[in-house]
Amino acid sequence: MRIHNSILKHSAITLVMCFLVLTLFGCGRGNGNYNQVTAVGRVSSQTGTGISSEHKLLDGREQYTIHVPDGEEFAVRVSILNQNGSVSLTIGKKDNEPVYTGKDMESGTFTVYLRESGDYSVIIDANNHEGSYSLDWDNSDSETGVGVS
Repeated sequence: MRIHNSILKHSAITLVMCFLVLTLFGCGRGNGNYNQVTAVGRVSSQTGTGISSEHKLLDGREQYTIHVPDGEEFAVRVSILNQNGSVSLTIGKKDNEPVYTGKDMESGTFTVYLRESGDYSVIIDANNHEGSYSLDWDNSDSETGVGVS
């Protein structure tokens, strides 16, 4: 009976220690770019050629990737509806100046051109934002708009 109690006590201590370690240090999140996002009343989608979100409340940072194949350029059509709060958008390649940066954006539609191949990060920062955003992209030969020459 004494050995059985000792095993139970040891098991309980081990479980408590595991719980404390997970609570204090958290679970691994890849490269550590974990950002908590709060969303209320949200309908969103993500496809190979676009992302969109319509929401009553969005708060936090979201990050997506657009891959532009070699020899191509993409036209990214951006649409923002800002009914309340704020939303900011940054599009750029890692370790390079952003192709586009918009802070505290108002409602509107515009196009950003990605003229070099590679992976572009799309970062959306929302602060109690009510409204929507959408980004749709495809290959384009256009010479106008915001972008890298």
